[in-house]
Amino acid sequence: LNLARGQLHGFSQGPLLLAMIFGEQDEVSPQSWQPLREAGIIHLIAISGMHIGLAAWLGLWLGRLLLLLPGVRRVTVLPVFMALLLATFYTALSGFCLPATRALFMLLLWLLLRLWQRSWSGWRIWWCVLALMLAIDPWALFSCSFWLSFMAIALLWGAVRYWRHPSLLQIQATMSVGLLPLQLLWFGGVSLLAIPINLLAIPLFCLLLIPLGLLGGLLVPL
Repeated sequence: LNLARGQLHGFSQGPLLLAMIFGEQDEVSPQSWQPLREAGIIHLIAISGMHIGLAAWLGLWLGRLLLLLPGVRRVTVLPVFMALLLATFYTALSGFCLPATRALFMLLLWLLLRLWQRSWSGWRIWWCVLALMLAIDPWALFSCSFWLSFMAIALLWGAVRYWRHPSLLQIQATMSVGLLPLQLLWFGGVSLLAIPINLLAIPLFCLLLIPLGLLGGLLVPL
């Protein structure tokens, strides 16, 4: 982290990059957070379940590339191991914050089920991880990030169940409407521009900025 902080010193968006890659939010000023919060894209900067999923995806592909090497072709579980390794590493960078930990537990349970050739519904995994999180930290029940994180996943699976292959617009509309009561309760309002901004920002962050940030974070020691 200190190496990355030194390399990003002097960059205007250096603190936001540290927050997105390493979960280090102490250096981000309130003035920098405010426009992101108003635009409804703060979840793209702060490490969340989406970041953990992308880290696991990168680990999976890295493991598949390693399988091409002659000496490791027989290690068929290597992609799964690399996915868990990068996801756990990135969750640790976030300080095991609640949304990231929830995503890690869901990923771990899903991968274990795949290895054991078992098939559980998304809702069963959701309930199991919900119970596990509350068993570890019962006070999470009073956290807004707990409810926003689990409700977002429930809405995502609901959209997939209803539309089978929902578009980004359908997913974002479902999220915005479904999370509206919680946002009104905790934040006192929601931006009307959140949906169109997210439609542009989510592909940009998911396909370009976060993967490049993850790779950059891994290459910092080099």
